[in-house]
Amino acid sequence: MRILKSLLVAGAAFSVFAHSAIAQEKWPTKPVRVVVPFPAGSAPDVLLRHLGVALGEKWGQPLVIDNQSSGSD
Repeated sequence: MRILKSLLVAGAAFSVFAHSAIAQEKWPTKPVRVVVPFPAGSAPDVLLRHLGVALGEKWGQPLVIDNQSSGSD
């Protein structure tokens, strides 16, 4: 009985927090910049560019890939 009571309390708390999370505005609201510490054309760069297309469609915002192989800004 004690376990059932704690499950009901946890379920009620979860439903309250889940509702407030749904009400928040959609993220991201502007393009997402990803810094890749490898040169253009390398395996991580190509992988992130392919991943960026899928995430851009899902989020409704583009992923901007910024290659900085020298470590400078």
